Amino acid sequence: MLSRPRCLLLIALLLSAICGYAQRITQMDFRNQPITDILMIVAEVAKVSIVPDETVSGNASFFFAESDVRIALRSFLSSQKLFMVEDQGIIYVSRIQAQANADGSFTMHADEIDPQQLLRALSRTARKTILFDAMPRATVTIHAENLALERIVEIILLRFPEFRVVSSADSLYVRRIETAAQGQVPVRGSGITRDAAGLYTLDFEQYRLREALAAVMELEGREYVPFIRLDTMLERMNFAAKPFEEVMRLLLEQAGADYEVEDGIVYIFEVQRRDITKRLRPSQVLAIQHWPVQDLVALLPQELANTAFFRVDRPSNSLILTGSQVELAPLIDFIGQVDIAHEGRVFQAFQLANILAKDFIALCPPRLFPIAPILAPDVYTFIAMVNDSSQAEIERLIALLDAASSALPVHLRFLRNEDFLKALPPSVVEDEVVDSGVEGLVYYIGPPGRRQQFLNELSLIDRPVPQLRYDVLVLHTSTAAGLTYGIDFEARESTADDALAIVGAFEELLSVNFNIISELGVYLGAELSLKMAEDNTRIFVDTTMTGVVGQDIKFQNTSTFRYRDPAPVDPDTGNPVGVGVTREVTSGLTLTINGWISGDGMVTMTIAAAVTERGASTGTDMNPPETFERIVNSQVRTPVGVPLVITGLIQRKKVVKIVKIPFLGDIPLIGALFTNRVESDEETEFTIYIVPRLVLDIQNDASVAGQMAELYQLVANRQ
Repeated sequence: MLSRPRCLLLIALLLSAICGYAQRITQMDFRNQPITDILMIVAEVAKVSIVPDETVSGNASFFFAESDVRIALRSFLSSQKLFMVEDQGIIYVSRIQAQANADGSFTMHADEIDPQQLLRALSRTARKTILFDAMPRATVTIHAENLALERIVEIILLRFPEFRVVSSADSLYVRRIETAAQGQVPVRGSGITRDAAGLYTLDFEQYRLREALAAVMELEGREYVPFIRLDTMLERMNFAAKPFEEVMRLLLEQAGADYEVEDGIVYIFEVQRRDITKRLRPSQVLAIQHWPVQDLVALLPQELANTAFFRVDRPSNSLILTGSQVELAPLIDFIGQVDIAHEGRVFQAFQLANILAKDFIALCPPRLFPIAPILAPDVYTFIAMVNDSSQAEIERLIALLDAASSALPVHLRFLRNEDFLKALPPSVVEDEVVDSGVEGLVYYIGPPGRRQQFLNELSLIDRPVPQLRYDVLVLHTSTAAGLTYGIDFEARESTADDALAIVGAFEELLSVNFNIISELGVYLGAELSLKMAEDNTRIFVDTTMTGVVGQDIKFQNTSTFRYRDPAPVDPDTGNPVGVGVTREVTSGLTLTINGWISGDGMVTMTIAAAVTERGASTGTDMNPPETFERIVNSQVRTPVGVPLVITGLIQRKKVVKIVKIPFLGDIPLIGALFTNRVESDEETEFTIYIVPRLVLDIQNDASVAGQMAELYQLVANRQ
């Protein structure tokens, strides 16, 4: 067994190992992220407390390899010119390192920090009050070691000569020294002076904008209102004999400002630097004499093709240049070398008779046109700059290409112009057939050699679209099975043969347009006649529909029930407001057929059948009645003339029927003896029979017409 000291030592080693493991960070990669966010993520991953102060700002990119948190953090802070101090397990991060030494001196390191932040950090480190006036917006870099407190403050103020350090036993005061001007303000130079003629002389190395404006306004005797910060330090100026307006421009340009005078008061406001430099980059118009401006721009070298320096003005064939003399000089020199007269070339107009000018130019070699030709308004004329050889070559091309072409009128018998132009025969292209604007007439303007081939192909496709006739029969069959309560009373004549006679007749089927016996057979016809005689089956639809192949044919036999929603109620008064919305419930049969016939006599049909029945009304609550829907969507194929049967549109519902003897059935209590109540489960089914047939157009088909004539002649000879 381990002794107690050894146990305590082992526990301490384990805790130190755990803590060491917790202070390692995994691999992390940051790309242009805020520094404060990076520090917070590192602190959370490494389980340490990192506190950045108000000087930590900006973005950074850094890659953390897997290592100890302090090693990785020090490398990151060093790259960003940040400092860290660890106190009681907490890491403090700042851009300022201020440290009090044992001998009473101080050390301070910082890069590009606001002087006011430096003074505050130094005050906290020295535990001594440092007061200061508002200081200019600037940054200071300081690296001081083992110096007195006052000396470090003086080093911070070296860039600001208008501030002085006032020391006392328990505090320091950084005070602004105000300077007064009486005709001249000396500050690192002779300053600003004004002569008897009212002209100013500027001669200084550095001048605070505030003092410079105060001096000028006092010398000029004017009042001013600044809308900008006046702590900008003006750098060296040496100008003589300048009027007030020019002096103000010179002073304010360095500060990024401008001024306006209104009612004798000078208003100073901020402007963008680029607005100040605009007048230093004037614009000029450079007319191009011998080239189209767009072609000249295409010739510019890459280093001169910066569109920030020029804009193209096609109507005036010129360039609008914007920039300084140094920026524009190379561009102007290049244009001067290229924009020269074409020796021996003149502008010549060329007239075409049969081909458009733009089409002819597209067929010509580019070498014939050193500059782009100009198209005339009549679209058959163009103007080009040519010499003798190029003119002769263009004229030879015109004689070769500008040949007359005859247009052949083509009459379409069955096709529409729009449909024909969408699916041209393979012997022609789109440009060889022109729409006449008259339905049924197009023009062929292609080569004569392919004309006959085009007409032959047209005869194969210019035929009437086949039609299909659909014989449709819809049967509604209902069967009921249930229980009857009460006495069945019925008065009828009786015959001796009723119990033995079974009569089958087709009278019910002869009035039907659909040829049931021929299409469905004698057995099914007899069965259907018997069901119709027993009122179990009734004909719901008996019709014939004809339509073009590929088009929808829709049959609809429906009834519409309309009802009105309750009117909205005013929540304040409880009274109806306005009227309710009228709605509709449609019930019945809807049948849609789209057929397509192939060359082998097969018909492919897309069938959508829907049967909707409306239930009983729900009472007086104005709610819509319930509906029962049966829908069949199918795509089938069948030979022409072969029936197609669609079944499965079945519905089951409970039906209660009450039959009573008049007067007697209405007597209370006793009336129940004369009332017959039938409860049954009724099953209804819709069966759809469709027979597709091909409709032949005998008048427009010579072969069919000839066959019919031969048949008529054969019958006449036999008679």
